[in-house]
Amino acid sequence: MNAGMGQAVSWSSRRSPGTSIILFFLFLGVFSFPAVSEEHGRPPWVLYEIAERYYRSRSYARALEHYGQALAKHPLFPEAHAGIARVHQAAGDRDLAIRSFRQALEMSRHLSIPEEHIRLRLELVEIYSYLDGEEARLLREEQLLDILRDDPVFSRTIDEGQRDAMRNLLYRSGLDRVLVLYRLHHPQVSEAHRLRGADLLESSQPGDIDLAVEHLLFAAVIVASRAVDAIIDRRYDFEFTTLKQFFLVAQAYPEVEGFLETSKFREILSLLAESLDASSDSRGAESARSLRAALQDLQALQAL
Repeated sequence: MNAGMGQAVSWSSRRSPGTSIILFFLFLGVFSFPAVSEEHGRPPWVLYEIAERYYRSRSYARALEHYGQALAKHPLFPEAHAGIARVHQAAGDRDLAIRSFRQALEMSRHLSIPEEHIRLRLELVEIYSYLDGEEARLLREEQLLDILRDDPVFSRTIDEGQRDAMRNLLYRSGLDRVLVLYRLHHPQVSEAHRLRGADLLESSQPGDIDLAVEHLLFAAVIVASRAVDAIIDRRYDFEFTTLKQFFLVAQAYPEVEGFLETSKFREILSLLAESLDASSDSRGAESARSLRAALQDLQALQAL
């Protein structure tokens, strides 16, 4: 766990004028649990599910009440802390949201779905993105790097050979060839790669643009791999040699096309082309041109 995870940090949270009034009523809910006998007899996970329903219906005070009751019965309940964080975020109090997300992450080993810590970190990244200052930028970076440590191919020394081979193939033959030859099956980290790549594109530090290329390449391969698997489930003999062919077949399956949209695949490809243009490798410009041509083909396909 990161050293600064449990520390309180004060931010300029840009609250709306009504936030203080909203929070007053929210705190009434979280700190004054009614002694309702039927609530006391329910197990923590049932109280949590009730809280989730209240949260989805925007009954935030009732949601906080039930998250709090779940925690009173089961203090090591990170999902309940995350629920409280989301309520505070919805109410506009980023300070309290950050604090509760950190509490959830401090006990992340108790998550019923271990990989859920990645979602929690991405939600923290989103909050930090709205905040000004170097400290917020560093904390955003810290959360992204923690997520990316869960990508074995990117983070483990033993897999550096595959990482180097993918990068060299990208520069030598373009993204088409990389997507044909490689599959990466770590979908939970693709968004972190995209965000980290976009951040590095804004950096002026030596080597950061080349690292951005790698992060965005991984994001592209991870998303494409999942889409290819989904197409093969529907069409076992599916093969492709170019992005244009890939896009053409993906368009035939609305659920695959929807996945590519929600995964921001086109944005990843655009960012990758931008990073290739700015990379230190002289072959990057040609790879960027072929990638932009594929994006133009996609735009033409969607216009039909």
